[in-house]
Amino acid sequence: MPKASEERHGHDSLEKVLSVMVDQMRIQQEQMQMQAQALQEQMQVHLQLQQEQQTQLQAQQEQMKELIITLASKQGAVQDASKDQYDQLSKEVQRFVSDEETGNTFAYWYGRYGPIIRDAQLPDHKKRDLILMKQDEEAYRKYADEVLPAQPHDLDFDTTIANLQKLFASKKTLIRRRNECLRIACPPLTPTCVPFREYANTIKRMDEDARLKELDYTAMKTLQFVAGLQDPSLREVRLRMIRRLDAHRDEAPLTIEDLVAECENFTALKMNNTDMEGTRDIHAVWKKKEVTCFTCGGPHFRRDCPQSDNTGRKKRRKTGAQFGRRRQCKHVVAFDTESARTYLDVVVRGCNLKLQLDTGADITLISRRAWKRMGSPALEPCVMPVETASGTSMKIYGKFSTDFSIRDRVTGKMLHGNGTCYVTEGSNLLGLEWCIQLPAYKKLKGNFYCRKVTSEEKIRAEVVADLKKKYGEVFNSDLGKCTKSKGINRDIKDSARRCRAGQEAAKMPTKTVRHSWKMEQKPWNRLHIDYAGPLNGKMYLVVVDTYSQWPEVFEMPSSSTTAILRELKSLFARFGDLQVIVSDNGTQFTAKEFQNFCEERGIKHMRSPPFHPQSNGQAERTTFACRAALRTSDKDTTVAAE
Repeated sequence: MPKASEERHGHDSLEKVLSVMVDQMRIQQEQMQMQAQALQEQMQVHLQLQQEQQTQLQAQQEQMKELIITLASKQGAVQDASKDQYDQLSKEVQRFVSDEETGNTFAYWYGRYGPIIRDAQLPDHKKRDLILMKQDEEAYRKYADEVLPAQPHDLDFDTTIANLQKLFASKKTLIRRRNECLRIACPPLTPTCVPFREYANTIKRMDEDARLKELDYTAMKTLQFVAGLQDPSLREVRLRMIRRLDAHRDEAPLTIEDLVAECENFTALKMNNTDMEGTRDIHAVWKKKEVTCFTCGGPHFRRDCPQSDNTGRKKRRKTGAQFGRRRQCKHVVAFDTESARTYLDVVVRGCNLKLQLDTGADITLISRRAWKRMGSPALEPCVMPVETASGTSMKIYGKFSTDFSIRDRVTGKMLHGNGTCYVTEGSNLLGLEWCIQLPAYKKLKGNFYCRKVTSEEKIRAEVVADLKKKYGEVFNSDLGKCTKSKGINRDIKDSARRCRAGQEAAKMPTKTVRHSWKMEQKPWNRLHIDYAGPLNGKMYLVVVDTYSQWPEVFEMPSSSTTAILRELKSLFARFGDLQVIVSDNGTQFTAKEFQNFCEERGIKHMRSPPFHPQSNGQAERTTFACRAALRTSDKDTTVAAE
C-alpha cells in the first residue's frame, strides 16, 4: 500500500514537471515567434530605407550630371571669350620698337596700351605673353639676354613690366632733360609750316618729362648756375657739378652757395695738385720780330723813316686791302649723280629689293632693314675683314647663303642664281660675285676679250685696203686742208666751262646744268606734294599726279608728319602705291617717320634743292591754282555753292 502510494506520488510529480516544461516551451515558442515577427518588420523597414536612399542617390547623380554639363558649357564659353579677347588685343596693340631719339620708350608705349591690357579679362600669364609678343626682334633679344639665366616666360606679369620699364627707359639724366627743355626753340615759320601748335605740344611734353613743376626757386638757380659753365676751361668743373646734382637725394635741396663752395674747393685741389707735380705746361709762344731801319737804325721800317729822301724809284705803299688776307670763294659745281647710277630689281627670299649695280664691289651687301624684312635669316660670322674703296674697315654683322632672282630690264625675264649676302648698316650693293652669274655680264666680258694681234705686212695691207674701200672719205687726199672746224667755238666754250681751274678762278659760279623731269608713261607713277596756305587760318595738302595732272587737296588740321601720313595712307588705299614722291625740304618730309614710310612701301623719296622751288614746279603751280580757287570761293557765294 505504501509502495503504491509512492509510485502514484512520483507519477504526479512527473506530470507536473512535464506540464511545466510544456508551458515553458510554449512560452519560448511564442517569444521566438514574436522576435521573428519583429525581425521581419525591421527588415522591411531597412529595405524601405535602402530603397529611399537608392532613389535619393540616383537623384543626386542626375543633379551632378546636369551640373557638370552646365559647368563644362560655361567653361567652354569662357575659354572662347578669353581667346576672342586675346585675338582682339593682338590686333589692336601695336608692336613696340625702342627708339630713344624720338622718345619711344617702353613707359610711353605702356602708358598708351597698358590700360586696355590691364582691364582685359585675361589671366596674368596671357597678358605677359601678349606684351612679350609685341616686342620687336631686337627688343626681345635684348630683354632675353637681360633676364638670363631666367627665361622671359618664367617671370610673372608685374616683374616683366618692371624689367621692361627699367631696360627701355630714357638714358638721359634729369639735369640733361631740364637743360634741353630750357633751350628749346620754335621752328621757323614758312609758307608750308605753321609751327606754333607743334611747338606748344613739344614744350608741354618736355616739361612733363623734365618734371619742371617740381622745381622751386632754389633749384632753378642751381640749374642756371650749372648751365652757365660754358667756357672750355670749366669743362671739368661743369662735369663735377652735374654729377653732384644728379646724385643728390637728400631732403634738403642744394643751394647755389653749396655749388660755389664745391667749385672753389675743386679748383683749389686742382691747383694744389699742379703745384705738387713740379712741372709746368709749355704752350705756344709768339714773339714779335724786331724791326731795324737800314737808313737810321731806328725801330721802324725804311719806308717810314723820316730821313729817307724818297728819290729814285717811286715810293709805293700797300693799301689795307693788300695787307689783309686774301679771301676768295671756290666755286663748286654739283652734278646729278643719281641719274648715272643703275639699280636692279632683285628678289631675295621673297623680298623685293633695289640693289645698286657696282661691279667694283667684290661682295653683295644689304642693309639691316632689308635683312629684317626677309625674316632675319640666321647669320654666319664673317671671319675675313671687309674694307671700303678708301681702305677703311666696314662693319659686317654677318653673312648668309641664299638664292636670288634678277629681272632682265630688256626681256623682263627672271634670271636665277645663288651666292653669299653680307649684312651691313645701310648699304644695298649688287657685287661682282652675283654679277658674273648674269648672261649679260658674261656676254659683255666675252665681247671685250683681247685677241692676238699680228703685224704681218700682208695682213696689214689687206686691212688697209679694206678700210679704204669701206671708209673712202676718211682717206681722201683733200682731207685736213680746211682751216676751220665746224662747231669749234661751241667745243671751246664747253671745254672752258668744264675746266676746274677756270671755275675756281671765275668771278661768278657756274650754274649746274638743269635737267628736266622725265616724262612718265603711265598714271600714278610719280607724285608731287606740297603745302598750300595758310588760307583763312587753314592749311591744305596738295598732291598732283605727273602724268594725268590729277590733283588731290586735303584740309589739314595739323602740319605734322603723322597727319600727312594719315592722308597719304588713305590716298594710296584708293589708288595704290607708286614709285616716286617729290617734295621740298620741309621738316614734315625730312622726318625719320616719313622716310620709314617710304622705305616700307618701296617708294623713292626725292627732294628739291634748297631755295629752288622751281624744281617742284608741278606742285607749286597746282598750289597757286588751289589758292586762287579758294580765294574765289570765299568771295563768290555761287562758286562756293557749286
